[in-house]
Amino acid sequence: MTFWNPPAIESELWAAATVERVAKRVHWVPPEDVVKLVHRAAAEQDKQKQIALWREYQQIMVDQANLIILFQPIYQIGVRRSIRRFR
Repeated sequence: MTFWNPPAIESELWAAATVERVAKRVHWVPPEDVVKLVHRAAAEQDKQKQIALWREYQQIMVDQANLIILFQPIYQIGVRRSIRRFR
C-alpha cells in the first residue's frame, strides 16, 4: 500500500510512477514490456495511437493488480480564459 501525488494531471506522470518510483517503493519489479509500453505511449505523437497505448497499459495494470490505489487527491483546475491572477 502506498501513495503518490504527481504535480500535474498528465498520463505519463502517473504511469511512469507506477513502473518506476512506486514500483520500487512497493518492492515490485514490473515486466520490461510494461515499462517499454509506458515510454512508448508517452512518446507517441499520434493522439489516437497514444490513447490506444494508454488503454493497453491500463488494462495490463488492472489485470495484474500489482498495486491498488486506495485514494487520490482531488484536483481543481481553472480552464476558462476569464480566470486570471488566481492565488
